[in-house]
Amino acid sequence: MTNWVISCNLNHYNVIDAFKKLNTLHWKQSTNVQAGDIVFIYVTNPIGAIKFKTKVNKVDLPNVEIEDQEFIIDGMNYEHHNRYMELELLRTYNDDLFTYDVLKNNGLKSVQGPTK
Repeated sequence: MTNWVISCNLNHYNVIDAFKKLNTLHWKQSTNVQAGDIVFIYVTNPIGAIKFKTKVNKVDLPNVEIEDQEFIIDGMNYEHHNRYMELELLRTYNDDLFTYDVLKNNGLKSVQGPTK
């Protein structure tokens, strides 16, 4: 099992409201994530912190099968990819718990792309 950090820009996708309504999401997959891996979702400004802990249930899905269109603000980053992974929400964190400064002080180098 591998732990990953991925980022979400609220100007593109409202992951906060999506997880309020849905327990699982299909997310674009750009790395070799495996089923059972843990994915932490870092929400960019204005939050600037890890907000969600999720578990990967499925990988290499060719299409999105979960209806989440109402949460897509700018589909350029979330639609029409060739593979997706299914993320199941495990935990929601307070905005001030895993801020960028805390993560940086504990060895995280970047939240720009998927990071192990």
